[in-house]
Amino acid sequence: MECFDGISRELSLLFAAEAPIVLSQKTESKNEEDPLAEFSWMVEHTLFPAFRAHLICPKRIIEQRIVVQVANLPDLYKVFERC
Repeated sequence: MECFDGISRELSLLFAAEAPIVLSQKTESKNEEDPLAEFSWMVEHTLFPAFRAHLICPKRIIEQRIVVQVANLPDLYKVFERC
């Protein structure tokens, strides 16, 4: 039970991540971090790579074409090498 409790807490933290509300685009000091930029960096460099590496879609999702792969990098390189 302790193991499942820890796993469920970590999953809840992952899925509870929300974009910060930015009230003003101007920052008072240049030393302050932009919360929206920090959130965007986290999504791009942490969540998306984790989804790509560890997400395994069930067969029914692939068969019903709910999730569709648009392109992949190796194939794009092959196409643009010909140009």
